[in-house]
Amino acid sequence: LKKKRERMSKHGQSLARIYIDAILKRFKRRSAKD
Repeated sequence: LKKKRERMSKHGQSLARIYIDAILKRFKRRSAKD
């Protein structure tokens, strides 16, 4: 159970990083337009 939970949190962290990266890229693009 502990191992599974660690794996899940690791997966969540990578997903969050990708999500944040996408948002930052979109934000930068929007600010560049202005």
